[in-house]
Amino acid sequence: MKACRKCGRELPLSGFYNDRRRPDGHKGTCKDCWKKDKLQYDYVHRAERNASNKRSHGTREWRIKHNERRRQQRERHPEYAGVQIRVYRAIRDGVIVKPDTCAICGAGGALLAHHHDYDRPLDVDFLCPLCHSAIHYAASEFAERVVVAMRP
Repeated sequence: MKACRKCGRELPLSGFYNDRRRPDGHKGTCKDCWKKDKLQYDYVHRAERNASNKRSHGTREWRIKHNERRRQQRERHPEYAGVQIRVYRAIRDGVIVKPDTCAICGAGGALLAHHHDYDRPLDVDFLCPLCHSAIHYAASEFAERVVVAMRP
């Protein structure tokens, strides 16, 4: 049991959101108070948030531009068409076994399928995002600095 610092109600720990930074692992305000504060904050700061959203994902103009960029990408690189979905289906059907660690550095977490040759869509290496970026931008000095700086 824990008391909410905002409303003072005594609630079980399931009535509080998790927060690893706190000594008991839960926020000091209950879920209800947290939601009320969030709604109020969002309402007050709505204009600032909308002004800072440069991409405006929900707008019709953004969608038109986005679709045009995708069409141009497909025209420039027809060999990419359908390769991602084929890899996904192969993993789903058990044709390819996705490892738990990066093929280069051994890091875990989210892995990306890297194709050396798009004519062989199921011949992939699974890499962490940093190694995947490094391969694609290997000639770039900037990429080497980023990879070195971000490695733990």
